[in-house]
Amino acid sequence: MDFDKRNPKQSFYRCGSRRRGAKLCTNSRYLNQERLENLVLEMVSEVVLEKGHLEEYYQKCLQEYNRNQGEREDKLKRLRQQLQELEQRIENATEVLMQSPNLKDRFIPKIQSDEEKIRRVNTEIETRNLASAPSGVDLISFRQEMEQALQGDEQIQKTALSSLIHRIDVTQDGQVGVEFYINTRALGNTP
Repeated sequence: MDFDKRNPKQSFYRCGSRRRGAKLCTNSRYLNQERLENLVLEMVSEVVLEKGHLEEYYQKCLQEYNRNQGEREDKLKRLRQQLQELEQRIENATEVLMQSPNLKDRFIPKIQSDEEKIRRVNTEIETRNLASAPSGVDLISFRQEMEQALQGDEQIQKTALSSLIHRIDVTQDGQVGVEFYINTRALGNTP
């Protein structure tokens, strides 16, 4: 956001790349701060607060999750197999060490390395097990919380908007596009 030098009370937005140099961006538009912010609030009201849009977005997220379910299960299966192989290698190396203690300098670093790999594989398995399907969400409560936040003071509005908006694009001809991002984990945490 910049300020008009002739009228310091007037603020506006312009491309951040253009501010660093005209060669980086050809979009020379200056947008009145108040008009752009009001337009974005209207778009949020239309897209997020009206019934239907969030529900559609959530269904798309579930479909994407279900599409990738087989891939996730295959990866977990491979990790569990890798874990078994590492445990078997440690067991075999331990048996060899018991029969030939003079080989300990050769086998102990390998066993330690395999134990570290086991820790990493276990951590990855645990992480993947925690990444479960998005559970049922209360979109009505989420929508009410957003409405309340957007009616709050300016700082609360900005925080709410920054959690919803991934990117705002303004073309040379003045068309404004807002790319929303709604974190389904945040939705899942609504009461």
